[in-house]
Amino acid sequence: MIHSELNLLGSFMDEHKTYVILQTLIDSYVKNELTDRQQRPFDFMVGAFSEDNQQRNTYQK
Repeated sequence: MIHSELNLLGSFMDEHKTYVILQTLIDSYVKNELTDRQQRPFDFMVGAFSEDNQQRNTYQK
């Protein structure tokens, strides 16, 4: 159901706004629902993915 709602919502606005909404939800969940013990590895993994993507973009140029 969520996938269908996202697709419908996407037809009314640009893709960037959909990602902003999703990022806001993720940020809120991480801040309010994850324990400190859960948040530390989550932050580490997000940072590692970000660094990996930056390296890939550098090599592709």
